[in-house]
Amino acid sequence: MTNNRILDNSSILRLLEEKESLLINSFSELRSIAETTEKSFGNMVKAEEIRQLKSYKRMKKRLLHAEKIKQSELLERLENLFLNVHPSKTWQERVYNFSVFFADYGYSWLETCLEEMVVQESKLIIVAI
Repeated sequence: MTNNRILDNSSILRLLEEKESLLINSFSELRSIAETTEKSFGNMVKAEEIRQLKSYKRMKKRLLHAEKIKQSELLERLENLFLNVHPSKTWQERVYNFSVFFADYGYSWLETCLEEMVVQESKLIIVAI
């Protein structure tokens, strides 16, 4: 899931898939033209298409791997944020009790919470203390 999330922010995946489909279509057109000359030429183009697509997929895999490495800093920041909001990988209120925050910050913390949240909306709010 995280690998897919990293590539969602990158346009390289869409570009590579677009170019792969363009390559397949080009070989398909070339094969149909070659078969009009002689049937064996169509087979030759098909063999070249398979070879080119294998090479393209290897290159695509390496490019995506490099993009994942490039985006790893973003992933690390997202994981740290997740762990700050979800200690022990569960909701914060399952780990920390209300009284812990109230004892440390008092009524000012309650006022900050009330200012930040909209009671009618059900959504996650992250407030730095």
